[in-house]
Amino acid sequence: MSHARKRWIVIALACLAALVCRPLMQRVGSMDGGAGLSVLLSPGLGMALAITLAVLLIAAAVGVVASRFCGPRVGLLAAGLPLVWAALGMGTISDLLKAAEAVERSGSSVLWTLSIETALLGVAVCVIAYLVYLASPDEWRRDVSQPFGIPSAVGLLASLVVTGLLVWVIARSDLPGQVMAACWIGGMLGGMVGRVAAPHASTLAFVAGIVLLGVVGQIVGAVTEGPQALIESNAGRLWELSRPLPLTYAAAALVAAPAGSAWGRSLMSQVHHEPAEKGV
Repeated sequence: MSHARKRWIVIALACLAALVCRPLMQRVGSMDGGAGLSVLLSPGLGMALAITLAVLLIAAAVGVVASRFCGPRVGLLAAGLPLVWAALGMGTISDLLKAAEAVERSGSSVLWTLSIETALLGVAVCVIAYLVYLASPDEWRRDVSQPFGIPSAVGLLASLVVTGLLVWVIARSDLPGQVMAACWIGGMLGGMVGRVAAPHASTLAFVAGIVLLGVVGQIVGAVTEGPQALIESNAGRLWELSRPLPLTYAAAALVAAPAGSAWGRSLMSQVHHEPAEKGV
């Protein structure tokens, strides 16, 4: 079977998984029966955690299979597509803040909870990315080696700063498509700059950079907006980095950051007039 045919088969598998994962995540349940969905804010926490685990396992399985036959670039895309599609159906931060008010919960507590959820999903997508690389041929695995060295720290910081700047510029509202585009574009350019700034950084550092940005964004929103979060959101003044929901940050981290890293590696190879090495 040709490589192109294998690629189309795994992408079709990822699209099928996306069609399964989105309705699954929509069964998480909201605080007031509305459109805003969050795992840790769900009234049925046990069921919400089970559903989220199932969705993450589906994404990981699709990514591992795709990586085994087509390499980690396709594997990460295949793992991320179900999460992207599911995230687009989770509602908005405004929906969550309105639901919190309906059940007499403060906006700051919502943002603090979302920061924890972002961190937990971030750990999950880092594990998925690592498994995708482990399933790939040996020559690709060096891209996730030494995730805790100085080069990876430099790459993480560069990715975080660039992604944060672009999310702040692009996320003019909390509409799901706009915040996903902001995180996706920011993640790609952040991964690219991170790779150029730290050529030997682990790709996992760029994935972690976007997740860490999401955690910081929600915490800063909780501290600065406090009980006024809903008022600020309704007026369109909620801090831009607090607008993407946790699954949006996690999905963008899994798909966009490694793609940007590959782009940065390609740019470096062109500058040095050398053939691009394998890797993302």
